[in-house]
Amino acid sequence: MNWQMLVIFNAVLIGCSMVIMRVIARDKRNADAAFAVNALQFVALWVTGLVLAPSLGHVHVYVLSKFLWRFIGGGLAFALTSVATYKSLTYVDAAVGTIIYALNAVTTTGLAVFTLHEGLSALQVFGGVILVAAITYSLLAVHARGNRRSLHNLLYGLGYALIAAVFYAIAIVNEKWLLGQMSAATYVVFGWGWQMLAAVVVGVLLQPKRFKQIWRPQSLGWIASMGMLRGVAGAAFVLAEVRSNNVSLVSVIANFRLIIVMILGAWLLKERDRLRQKAVGALASLAGLTMLMWK
Repeated sequence: MNWQMLVIFNAVLIGCSMVIMRVIARDKRNADAAFAVNALQFVALWVTGLVLAPSLGHVHVYVLSKFLWRFIGGGLAFALTSVATYKSLTYVDAAVGTIIYALNAVTTTGLAVFTLHEGLSALQVFGGVILVAAITYSLLAVHARGNRRSLHNLLYGLGYALIAAVFYAIAIVNEKWLLGQMSAATYVVFGWGWQMLAAVVVGVLLQPKRFKQIWRPQSLGWIASMGMLRGVAGAAFVLAEVRSNNVSLVSVIANFRLIIVMILGAWLLKERDRLRQKAVGALASLAGLTMLMWK
């Protein structure tokens, strides 16, 4: 499978996992359990990675001590990205949340330019402007004017999404650097292992009582499904990064999930308010992403 198909496969699976995340997040019993949910999700993700690792190459143990600080920092950044994304989806629906989530492409591309020297053309810069404009339009279009509660939710959703975008850029650029130093299998075992460890430690320290709160068969089933989907999607993304050798390009194409989430959100979650405006925002975002992708 070429790297473009791997990215599309990743986008579909991540889109499905974000819909599941929204299902969990909009349950009021789970809304304040972001760190606990995230910890269990990363356990499922890492177990999935261990199952897939043999098909990704050889695992080299010596890199663990050599790049320990990068594993720790990257693991924490990924864990915080997931928590912030989850919190964002407690305030906005799946479609709007995913449109905002496209900010990840902007922050990743910007950081990659300075750290990995992946340059941008004038068209790509313009694409970034279009993407930000599309996200702004989406936020304004779905806001119920005169409804203070709606404005509150949008601002909090955007705030958490911005936090997620910053941590994501740090995490994914660090991941791309590590993949240049080791095999994909090695990174999945140790890189994802540190992500899982960081998520569990943060969850236990900040929300120890919330684990009991989400320890219900239905919630655990959704969380495990979300983690496994992200595990398979993550393996596809890692391979795409290695084969393309351009992390900003891969991150941009992965935002094809915009359409996946919008369709599934309207169909499965019945989140159909202002669907036309969401569609316009999603398509405009994809146009901006396409310009960012163009070489």
